[in-house]
Amino acid sequence: MRSLRQYSFQRVRDSGPVPDVPDLRNDLAFLLHMADQYDPLLAQRLCVFLSPVSETQLLEESLERRWDGERLRAMMTSDPRGRAQLQLVALPRLPGALFSLAHLQVLKLELIAHAKLTAQVSNMTSLRELHLYHCPAAVEPGALPVLQERLEALHLTVARASEVPGWAYTLRGLQELHLTGRVCGEGGAGAGAGRGWALGSLRQLRHLRALVLRGALLQRVPGELADVAGSLARLEVHNEGARLLALTGLRRLAALSELSLQGCQLECLPSALLALGGLRSLDLSHNALRTLEGLLGLQRLRRLATLRLAHNRVLALPGSVGMLRALEVLDLGHNRLKGLPGALFTLPRLRCLLVAGNLLEDLPSEVAALTALAELDLSANKLETLPAGLPPRLRTLDVSHNSLGALPAGLGALGELARLDVRGNSLEALPAELGSCAGLRGGGLLAESWLLLSLPAPVRELLLRPDPPAGPVTTETRSRPNSDTFPTFSAAQWCFQSALESRI
Repeated sequence: MRSLRQYSFQRVRDSGPVPDVPDLRNDLAFLLHMADQYDPLLAQRLCVFLSPVSETQLLEESLERRWDGERLRAMMTSDPRGRAQLQLVALPRLPGALFSLAHLQVLKLELIAHAKLTAQVSNMTSLRELHLYHCPAAVEPGALPVLQERLEALHLTVARASEVPGWAYTLRGLQELHLTGRVCGEGGAGAGAGRGWALGSLRQLRHLRALVLRGALLQRVPGELADVAGSLARLEVHNEGARLLALTGLRRLAALSELSLQGCQLECLPSALLALGGLRSLDLSHNALRTLEGLLGLQRLRRLATLRLAHNRVLALPGSVGMLRALEVLDLGHNRLKGLPGALFTLPRLRCLLVAGNLLEDLPSEVAALTALAELDLSANKLETLPAGLPPRLRTLDVSHNSLGALPAGLGALGELARLDVRGNSLEALPAELGSCAGLRGGGLLAESWLLLSLPAPVRELLLRPDPPAGPVTTETRSRPNSDTFPTFSAAQWCFQSALESRI
């Protein structure tokens, strides 16, 4: 056996990431040598005892080893639009292999304190959307021109306005900007009231089409929006219950086609809306509306096709709703309506009517005049009967959680009906004519299991046949609050420990 003094750690010191380890020639050197022969990474762990800087370097090398290109590609998934996306959470920094993913389109980063986008981002030729969730990412000068040219959507979640990176306002090709957090000013809602939102100018974002603000606690529409007034087509403000006092700034956004003001404590329809002649979609859900006296004024918005007033305190729908001739979607869910005016049933283009969660006791027979109606949601009301005639082109009918004692005759004539929900009523039997609704087969009929037994056996078997519907059934999304929270992860994606080597 050779002398222990012949073993040296010189090779590991020269070739590894720990250059300050002394070249010991003793028993410890032998142990380090044996560890290096068994597993080089284990030998580098032992270097922690000898080098004051090796721990950080060891973690970095471990990151590169564990998060190589093969593993990152295996973690890539598809978003609802079919784009390739990757989510990384709580890593010490971005692995170098990330910048080799040329086909990655959506990158989502959360809680990465030392994230840095280097000039190698130029290799990510497909990257178009970036999400930063409490992730103060730095951008090297060489990477900024690449992001300015390619990035189309940016989602930022911050705790305060000072955490919004300055480079975000230089992305001249940006089309969508989503900001979540208290971005109205460092001093709270009041601090930002007098000078906009204290975030900086949008002047360079000449191609910005959509701006979404969540939790900003604004008191007025930001004046900075005037910088992009000519290009901005969609504006969303989710104010979390903070009162939005001044909306005059909306008058300058004549190009808006979609406007959403939620959680703003609005008590009436803002008069500033009348200046938005090109508006096609208006969402005032989750406010404090009691009356809709200004509804008649909306007839000036001749292109208005979608009107959402869900989760308010509206007591009555005025007959002036009949003047909104271009209306296609009307959402009045979760209000305090006791009836519906006859003028509502004269709208020629209405294809979706949502009135769930109200106090309706009857549905007027004039509803059959809505010949274009494809979706009708009457759930969670006080209906005891339904009219004999229903819109002939209905595809979705939800009457769950009412007080219905029977279903009307003629349901079998609804040839396009593909979803019928009758749960939570006082029904004693289901009509056998439901078997004529071919779209209900394969799970389109939702009812209690004991109620299904009231159907003739051949009809029941036909309706319960496990053949999925040929296409999507629901034409519109139900009344519910939107969210821009970070998406959920699989168990494998939450393995933070796998990203970090245990510290000795």
